[in-house]
Amino acid sequence: MSRYLPYWCYYLHQGMLTALILQGVVGYFRHQGLDLASLSLLSLTFLPWIGKFLWAPWCERHSLELRGNHYLGSLVLLQLCMALTLLAIGFLAPEHSLYPIMAGLMLLALLSASHDIYADGITITTSDAASRPFANTAQVGGSYLGIVFGSFVFLFLAEHWGWRAGFIGMATVSLLLLLPVGLLPASNSIDEPAVKPKLDRSSFT
Repeated sequence: MSRYLPYWCYYLHQGMLTALILQGVVGYFRHQGLDLASLSLLSLTFLPWIGKFLWAPWCERHSLELRGNHYLGSLVLLQLCMALTLLAIGFLAPEHSLYPIMAGLMLLALLSASHDIYADGITITTSDAASRPFANTAQVGGSYLGIVFGSFVFLFLAEHWGWRAGFIGMATVSLLLLLPVGLLPASNSIDEPAVKPKLDRSSFT
């Protein structure tokens, strides 16, 4: 069952960051007395998740291979970038840097949405009909577990040791969740269609 651990880890990672953006940071600022109008702006940082379909085809065509897996290199690179982004946000002063923090969170959401594209690609290309139900369980279960885990860890650390400690902790967890990717098998072969689809203009005449 260890082969499913990477699936749990990278979907937990996505749920964790979703909770951080939509719950953890909002809860922190609410506790600090930020007004509701300003708090509502934080929800805009999640917009990249809505528009990820715009660059998903590009991501599919330009993925980085690692350890025999078509998408693993891209996923690892994005997760490292997310850890660095978390560290950078942690070194901003929350009392005076609302808009820079919003920009950092939007970048984090952009990286996370792209990470999801490659995570789904890995799940599809490393599972078969027999193992896919377990992979789907990891996809859903990991995401929900991350949503619970993410806001709890950040708010606990921020409450006891401050804003910076909260983000350093999240960055550390982000890096730790990369460790099991070595358990992933190589990608299954992706068969190209014998005939590529094309637009038939005669159907419009």
